[in-house]
Amino acid sequence: MGRFGVKLVILLLLISSSFFFFSLYLVDSAVQVSSATLRGYVRELESELRTVPPLYRELFRAQKLRYDSIGTSVAGSPHLTHAVWNRDPEEMRQALALSMSDNEEVERLAVRDPVERLVAVQGSEGEQERRFRLFKPIGATGWTLVVEFAITRRATEKFQRLVRKLDLESPHVKKTDQKLQRYSLVSFLRFFGGAMLIVTIVGLVFARRFSKRLSRLSRATKRVAIGDLDVAVPTRARDEIGQLNSAFNEMVAELRRNRAQIAYLQKISAWQEVARRLAHEIKNPLTPILLAVQHAQEKYDGDDPTYRKLLDEAAEIVHEEVDGLRRLVEAFSAFAKLPQVQPENERISAVVDDLRRSLGELEDVGDIEWTPPVPEFEINVDRLLFRRALVNLVENAYQAAQESGERPRVVIQARRLVHSGVALITVTDNGPGVPDELRDRVFDPYFTTKGSGTGLGLAIVKKIVLEHGGSIDVETPPEGGSRFTIRVPVA
Repeated sequence: MGRFGVKLVILLLLISSSFFFFSLYLVDSAVQVSSATLRGYVRELESELRTVPPLYRELFRAQKLRYDSIGTSVAGSPHLTHAVWNRDPEEMRQALALSMSDNEEVERLAVRDPVERLVAVQGSEGEQERRFRLFKPIGATGWTLVVEFAITRRATEKFQRLVRKLDLESPHVKKTDQKLQRYSLVSFLRFFGGAMLIVTIVGLVFARRFSKRLSRLSRATKRVAIGDLDVAVPTRARDEIGQLNSAFNEMVAELRRNRAQIAYLQKISAWQEVARRLAHEIKNPLTPILLAVQHAQEKYDGDDPTYRKLLDEAAEIVHEEVDGLRRLVEAFSAFAKLPQVQPENERISAVVDDLRRSLGELEDVGDIEWTPPVPEFEINVDRLLFRRALVNLVENAYQAAQESGERPRVVIQARRLVHSGVALITVTDNGPGVPDELRDRVFDPYFTTKGSGTGLGLAIVKKIVLEHGGSIDVETPPEGGSRFTIRVPVA
């Protein structure tokens, strides 16, 4: 991992640590506030619950007084007193039944004689309920009335449990509060510590990848700085670094194209100088040679027919070769004297119309197809020079098709690449095409695959296109033939 990756990891750790301690502070504050709130609520609840046992006691005391009042009333009943005086058990039971019907809370009534024998009983014993008993004297008879009231176990057990809870749970609540604080902090530390560990590992992985990608781009930049323009960096990712890599590759490709174009123009310039000198050196002796042959032909007065025939044939050969040399000199001169480009905004249709007018009789021996683009647009070119480049391409296509025995057919198309400010002009023919191994050489001066020609046509085309700030390529389309694609700036 490079220094940038180390710095990135340190930055991630600092950010996560800062967030951790800040979150720890917030969690601790929240726990303290929650704990204080809980303690206050517990104290308030405990205070409220502490008032319940006295209320229960007061309730039981009042109930006991009420039961005592009922027992006194039943024991003082005239009917019961009369039955006791008469020692009549049946009458006693009737009196007890009447009293129970008047007092629903009474569960059992019994009359005992002075020696505590049960004489009369009304009501049941009851197995599941706890009885509250009162013993009331029946007048001055010496007999006793036993009054039993039912008190449910649930009420007494709830009261007892409440008292025990209040005694036992108060310390437990305090301990629970302390445990809650510790558990909250420990849980936070475990969760956030694990999260920090995961974030750190993920950050290390991504930082390593990020640093590796930047290091690769940095190494590629250094290679470009020392002149290596064959370098390229992967552009599989679609993020900002991927876009940066794509831009870098495009920049290197543009530099590579520019270097190739500069090298080509330098080579063309050298060949132009060679062509200029060759034209000069070849042109000067042509006239003396031709005059010498003509003079020899004219001065011969002999009657030797064989020699006369030989002299005439030599003069004819010299004339033909001199004419060929003169055409070669003209081609050399034209190549050596290409004017400087002076581009202006021209409609693409106007340039193609100039091309078709320049072809003249060639259109009679071949077909040219051209469909103006919609919408029409302008290109920034030198109209005369660019027309000359197109003428060379069409003438080259005608010658190639004728030599392969086909009727020449050339298709010219143009379209505008809106976002790049470039126009594409394609010239497609039905000739034999350009072999793959020769595509890099077809634009070299004096290179030709035809039976005749100087090999300067395509070199002149490429020089003109390059000086317009454009480019030209050749390929073989699926249907055969050759397709030359020219890229030039739009207006």
